[in-house]
Amino acid sequence: MDEIWGQPLHPPSIFCVNRNEPRDGDAARADCPSRPFRASLPILTISRLLPVPTSHRFAAPRPQLPLRLLPALLMLALADSVSAQSETGVITLAPSPVCPVGVVRCPKPVDQFARCKRNDLLDFFTPGLPPAGDRSKAQTTADADKVTRTDTTHDLLEGDVRMQRLDALLRADVVTYNSATTDYVANGHVRYQDAGMPMSADHAHGTTTPQSTYLDNVRYQMLDKRGNGVAATANETDPDHSAMTLGTFSTCDPSERQWELRANDMQIDKIKNEGRGHGVTMAYQGVPFFWFPYLAWPLDSERQSGFLAPSIGYSDKRGLKVGIPYYFDLAPNYDATLKATEFTKRGPMLGGEFRYLSNWDKLQFDFSWLPHDDESTHSNRGFVRLQDTATFSPNWGANVDIHHVSDNQYLHDFGDNFLTTAVSLLQSTASVNGHGDWWRTSIGGDTWQVTDPSLEPFCATPGVPLSKCTAPFVFKPYTRLPRLTFNAFEKVGGLELGLDSEFVNFHR
Repeated sequence: MDEIWGQPLHPPSIFCVNRNEPRDGDAARADCPSRPFRASLPILTISRLLPVPTSHRFAAPRPQLPLRLLPALLMLALADSVSAQSETGVITLAPSPVCPVGVVRCPKPVDQFARCKRNDLLDFFTPGLPPAGDRSKAQTTADADKVTRTDTTHDLLEGDVRMQRLDALLRADVVTYNSATTDYVANGHVRYQDAGMPMSADHAHGTTTPQSTYLDNVRYQMLDKRGNGVAATANETDPDHSAMTLGTFSTCDPSERQWELRANDMQIDKIKNEGRGHGVTMAYQGVPFFWFPYLAWPLDSERQSGFLAPSIGYSDKRGLKVGIPYYFDLAPNYDATLKATEFTKRGPMLGGEFRYLSNWDKLQFDFSWLPHDDESTHSNRGFVRLQDTATFSPNWGANVDIHHVSDNQYLHDFGDNFLTTAVSLLQSTASVNGHGDWWRTSIGGDTWQVTDPSLEPFCATPGVPLSKCTAPFVFKPYTRLPRLTFNAFEKVGGLELGLDSEFVNFHR
């Protein structure tokens, strides 16, 4: 049995001093073509790494767009690269899933945050590593230009050092390894990556068994998402969790930072797809403007349920207003929001919103409800609105926009702007619409609700109260139901012929 300094090799591990010489296939245990270095490393197996594929490509999406939009699309593509390029390949997006007609819950779309402009972190990324898995069952391999045994347990690896365990790859200029404790220290151009995130650092240390990596002065870039940032220290304990101190997070490109989150301590949880931090400051253009004692945020464009920013206001009619909304992430294509609002002069109000979106339908429902108004004789005051746009076929669809308020003073008391409070007639409409190459038609109806307090019923006889009036005047607008339209346009020879027609039934 071979021995070095009296230490038996069990089994002998092979390290190629000269990597530039040709290799014979993928035989990981075959002797090197020149100057093989044999060392006894019970935990760390030093061997040759398998060759990296020369390309790593995924099929890019092929969206169906009108031809008139192609110039704008090309300009947008040139302005914002949609691929993360590395020295050996390009990573692009897969096609987005389609939501078929009639399907209520649509599949999750492709994460559009997976589009990063090229930067130096992506340049050194090495594709083709094994997928993430149980690193405790995998061997650690090392590769370097030069290896020196300093004593019976310490080895000095110098020159483009690579240490890999499954999907975790550490690269540095110099690495010191302790075979007895599996401790290592890396210095000089430290680069670390796993299946989803490359990182650069000034210094790194850790153990190979159990696998742990601690990095100092870190920059990171997520691959399957757009998150990136810096940190004073980072701890990589497994493929799905990272802990950082004095870290930042942003989805803006590193060269065009618009906003970012800054945290005293920060955790990246890929399983829950969220980041968490304590002492979090939100900054825009480098200027901090909001602070949170604790904050959790999604790592990509995926929404999450939780409280939204509160709203605070004041008016003479309602007093102090404080509203707290809560967001419900129900599905990729529909969500809801509930908002509890307290008015010091009016009482508590509950409001909400529901949104639904598919390839064939877009729906939104809004409501507000005030069970008891402290400043009015009206009870159960509220507002509802339903908006829906549906597509039945390429030529036929429907539109619905329905409004209703509990009383004609509601908008005057609870409108948030002048345009809302100035509305005298609140319109509701619904129609089915069709069109072709030369024609367009619709069938539907319209109604109006009086929302102007000055248009309340009154008695035309002077001095007679409304309750005793025999013929009170009631302002009631006409309803248009049904309302049919048909428009046509055609060129005949040198003539242009057109037809605009409408049939309406007015009634009260």
